[in-house]
Amino acid sequence: MNCFLFEGLNEQEKQEALKSFAGPVSFKKGDELYKVGELGVLEKGSGRVLRCGAMGEKVTMRSLSAADVFGAASMFGQWEEGMSSVIAMSDSVVYYLSEAALKELIEKIPKVAINYIEFLAGRIRFLNLKVDTFSAKGAEKKLLEHFISLADEKGEVKLSVSMTELSRRLKIGRTSLYRAFSTLTEQKIIQKDKNIIKIL
Repeated sequence: MNCFLFEGLNEQEKQEALKSFAGPVSFKKGDELYKVGELGVLEKGSGRVLRCGAMGEKVTMRSLSAADVFGAASMFGQWEEGMSSVIAMSDSVVYYLSEAALKELIEKIPKVAINYIEFLAGRIRFLNLKVDTFSAKGAEKKLLEHFISLADEKGEVKLSVSMTELSRRLKIGRTSLYRAFSTLTEQKIIQKDKNIIKIL
């Protein structure tokens, strides 16, 4: 199993850390993966992180693939149940780490705490990017919000559709879409390398 908590650990420490996880737990497509107060590591399959909107609608926050994690925000403190949901988009396998198990693991292997803090710092930067989109206007804002909603932990998005299809999905004219791409690139907000978009 791959997990950010294992970064920099020797083999003995990694094996010790693995003992703290519960699983593997198998799920079918459409099953709920989220457990409040537990960190989930997606070993196999895919998922989607959803949040409940103001009108009760489900809003997709990000997509998950193998080795991605979820549930970190529900650890260490009060968290209201029912706000978040993680749905399996295919048959999946998940390992879980409870808050109590994580605390014990940190006491045994302090490097785990550093890895956890670095992960949370990355999530904060990611959320700050979302906030920054409010300063964008029109087509640029729509395009940037779209990329941020799909970005992985590295801030990268793989374009899997044509510009025509992207234009249709975002309800932006193709000319405006190309102009938005140029503006965001010139302002060094994004960087395009073939079909990979990097949010800077």
